[in-house]
Amino acid sequence: MNITGEQIAVSVAAKTNTIGFENEIAVGGVAGHFYNGFSANAVELIESQVENNARSKNNYVGGFVGYSNYSSYSASFSFDKMELDVDVSQSNTTDGDTAYVGGIFGLYYVDGVENTIDRIQNSELKGDVSSSCADELYIGGAIGKLDFAEHYGGVSNENIEISKFAFVGDVKHGDCSGYTYAGGLLGEIDGNGLYPSA
Repeated sequence: MNITGEQIAVSVAAKTNTIGFENEIAVGGVAGHFYNGFSANAVELIESQVENNARSKNNYVGGFVGYSNYSSYSASFSFDKMELDVDVSQSNTTDGDTAYVGGIFGLYYVDGVENTIDRIQNSELKGDVSSSCADELYIGGAIGKLDFAEHYGGVSNENIEISKFAFVGDVKHGDCSGYTYAGGLLGEIDGNGLYPSA
């Protein structure tokens, strides 16, 4: 999917799944859920707010995309000349819940890919990223959690390039007793599925 344009006004898309006792809510400034890669060029979000006040077992909240995942050998993403002015917030989580909160992606999940390059370049992100506590909380200025998984064969020779990127804002969370992973750029990088190239 390619997204281009001079300006995208405030637009929130949400995807809610119920599978047995598993509840998921994904909310993003452009989309709640992207699957198998995309390219975004010269897109601007102005004075936007992305909020999730509902409660579910798994919560994905991002300024651009709440939950982005791909498990295709040819998929990747590219951000270029992006200007995001967006406040991102997650609330009402509690014990037993997991929250992924980020200025661009809440959760960025990669599996079953090889020889790809993901890029964030020539872009600026302004705004605050905040969350209430959760049993597990991943919160970052750009990405809550970057997850290289191994369920579909793992990730080989995956390159992520971040250049000429600025984040101006605060990352805030409550006084949490559970597992909390917070960072100015990334909350957590999980490399369990990373393998060296052949």
